[in-house]
Amino acid sequence: MGHAVTYGSPDIEFDFPPGAEMPDRPFFTVADLAVIGARVHGVAEPLKKTTISQYLFESGEEIPLKAGGTRPGKYADDPFPKPDDRLGKAPWWDKAREPEIVAWFERHPRRQVGDGIGGRKPSKAQGSTRG
Repeated sequence: MGHAVTYGSPDIEFDFPPGAEMPDRPFFTVADLAVIGARVHGVAEPLKKTTISQYLFESGEEIPLKAGGTRPGKYADDPFPKPDDRLGKAPWWDKAREPEIVAWFERHPRRQVGDGIGGRKPSKAQGSTRG
């Protein structure tokens, strides 16, 4: 079992494998970036950590398809900031890169009224055209 340390943002523990070398400077974890993304987008709850992982995946030049072949990554033209390194399998970003990370979230708005986030169809009172 790994160790846990609160090193990124307060109250966010970061698990790392035994024997892993800790970065020599303050860093952000995926959970920290989820909090930053929510703050930039003006939502109360952090983005899911898997959303950050998806941003990284979709930043690739070529995304493999199950049926074979590839497609361009959704963010290939403006990729999510690459991690500075990994601690075990977990990526981390230097805290000095916060402006770069915030700017990326600002260029890629999410969680806006009407973008489909929320998990339910609009009611007829809200103008749904579906019957």
